[in-house]
Amino acid sequence: MITHKELFKQLYTKPTKNFNIYEASGHSASKAAYILIIAHILPPIILTGIWLISTIPYLESLSFFGLIIKALGLLSLLLGILFVTMSFAAFGFWGTVITSGRGSDNDSLEYFSPGKGYMLGWLRWLLQLVMIGGMLFPILLTANNIRMWQVLPNPENRIGLTAKTVQLPAKVPAEWKLKYAKNGPSDWPASDSFSYSMTYTLPEDSEFTQVKDWVTTANWQEVFGSPVRKTVCDVDIEDCTLYFAKKPNVSATSDLQDKFWYKLETHFSSSKIRPDKSVRIVVRAIYLNE
Repeated sequence: MITHKELFKQLYTKPTKNFNIYEASGHSASKAAYILIIAHILPPIILTGIWLISTIPYLESLSFFGLIIKALGLLSLLLGILFVTMSFAAFGFWGTVITSGRGSDNDSLEYFSPGKGYMLGWLRWLLQLVMIGGMLFPILLTANNIRMWQVLPNPENRIGLTAKTVQLPAKVPAEWKLKYAKNGPSDWPASDSFSYSMTYTLPEDSEFTQVKDWVTTANWQEVFGSPVRKTVCDVDIEDCTLYFAKKPNVSATSDLQDKFWYKLETHFSSSKIRPDKSVRIVVRAIYLNE
């Protein structure tokens, strides 16, 4: 049977239209299936490796980081096109809309028995779909500069947002009753900002000035680890927003939680028809590059 090194050499450094899987597998259908699997799983792994290179924190500190991301994204795209072309040329392909329904079978599959050749043809078709889908994901991740912490689930925990929001109820006046709390919508995994909101029901005699006094006088530094650098309150719409200072001396290699700055919003709501009054508190974490 052909070695992995020789397989790679024949597929990607020689004219693949002359590749004969029957001979390369030593006339074994099981070994032919193995060759098909290796040939179609390897490209997504290579492109995933390129994406992982693009997520190295040190690269963000370089002045030409944007150019690096564009170059790696283009490299991933070109390699993806190359791998698909080589696969189709070496192993053939089934008809698609793009090819007007016309397929192209590698004649070497015909040397196997009809049943084994038929099964290998189906396996090839399935693996080509897996390969294309598996390459598309890292290509998009690389081109859009998506980082590892954005792809993994529950990024709010890793960036420190959850650890801060769990401290908020202790700051809220005792007469306020929590109605519901939830994570805010985000363009996950492409989002660089995250939010968490809590809505409290207030006593009937509550006014916006009370909410304003509370949010502007509470000691927020022990929650967010930074002083308030700006406070904006709008009496007309009954909203207040606190902007917290960014942590100093943050670099590309700093801890992930230090790369986010925060703002706290309060939205007071009252109704002239019903006595219900409430306030929605929103904490937003924004990546420093934004």
